[in-house]
Amino acid sequence: MASSKNLTSTTHLVASVKTKSKSRATQPQWTIHDDDSVLKETGYELIKKIGHGSFAKVWKAKSFRLKKDVAIKIIAKPLASTEYVERFLPRELAIIQKLKHKNLIRFFEVIETWHSVYIVMELAEKGTIADLIERKKFIPEQQARRFYSQLLDVVEYCHLNGIVHRDIKCENLLLDRECNLLLTDFGFAKQDVYPLASGRFKPSKTYCGSYAYAPPEVLANKPYNPCLADVWCMGMVLFTMLYGILPYKHQNMKALIAAKKKPPQFPDSPFVSSRAKRFMLLMLATEAERAEIITLRKNQWLNVHKQPAAVKRFTWLPGVKPNAIDEATTTVLNRCVPESSADIVVGHKIKDKSVTANLSGLMENRISIEQSRCSTSNSEVTVLTSDMPLRNDISEDQ
Repeated sequence: MASSKNLTSTTHLVASVKTKSKSRATQPQWTIHDDDSVLKETGYELIKKIGHGSFAKVWKAKSFRLKKDVAIKIIAKPLASTEYVERFLPRELAIIQKLKHKNLIRFFEVIETWHSVYIVMELAEKGTIADLIERKKFIPEQQARRFYSQLLDVVEYCHLNGIVHRDIKCENLLLDRECNLLLTDFGFAKQDVYPLASGRFKPSKTYCGSYAYAPPEVLANKPYNPCLADVWCMGMVLFTMLYGILPYKHQNMKALIAAKKKPPQFPDSPFVSSRAKRFMLLMLATEAERAEIITLRKNQWLNVHKQPAAVKRFTWLPGVKPNAIDEATTTVLNRCVPESSADIVVGHKIKDKSVTANLSGLMENRISIEQSRCSTSNSEVTVLTSDMPLRNDISEDQ
């Protein structure tokens, strides 16, 4: 029998996930037909699969209650690690119900059986940033600035609420119908992250995320500032949007760490401004030199579109005196012209793919469709690719 939980019942669901996972190995075989039956019973009809990972699938579905299409992430508990089911999933559910932001996926409902957890969420119709890059090869600077600004807004919101994401990447950034960016996948997130009396953050010791996007201090298994780790990943996302490739590509872990300790090499491109490059260097720096979000928000590159429009200046035509305005305002205004088009135009230059899958979070906010393939196993990895998650070393710190 499936149990359906709306967004106000998360505490019960979290406890239930922990309890039921312990007896899952003794249960009978489960198939997609069982998933379909459970969802029909609770008012949903599966339409097509739109994403998958090692222990989760994402389906487009019709909601008869909401009268619209939704996305449903189906998590198979027997395929996920015990650590994930008992630690990461409950924490993810708890975090998502705390967050409410326009750039987070909205969550509608959670349904649970002994075998599966079904997370019902908003359908992001435009796919992911990674999908967009794959189609367009790169994202023009003006559009990338808009996406990055939305990412900065939502990450800053999370940090102010004591939550760090720790797995920011193009595959975890969805696009809605209006092409607004939506952050998702809080499977590696950590809560209650607040500065100490000294103003510094307690170092994190849980090494998680994706190899391609993780900062060098995380790859080196060193205690790290989780807020600055998110900043690094935001720099990786911006670089990938502007150039269509990841800045660091090394198959050897030692070489990858060494490379990430140095500034990235920028490919030749007439579409990326020098100001954008300087902005990326603020994020893709060593932890000691990396900019904080409050500094990034004030940067000129980010605020170029917020600069006031140039004041129009006019030259009086021969035979027209300024004081004529008192007598013939309309005539005078019709006869004055701009000194130069430069006075009234504000111009500015405009202008890899990775697939991971974490269980996306839940509760009233926002998550991923096509992303994710996040394994929580501790198996050795010999070849690093952009879609390979880091191992999850569960520690008291998490």
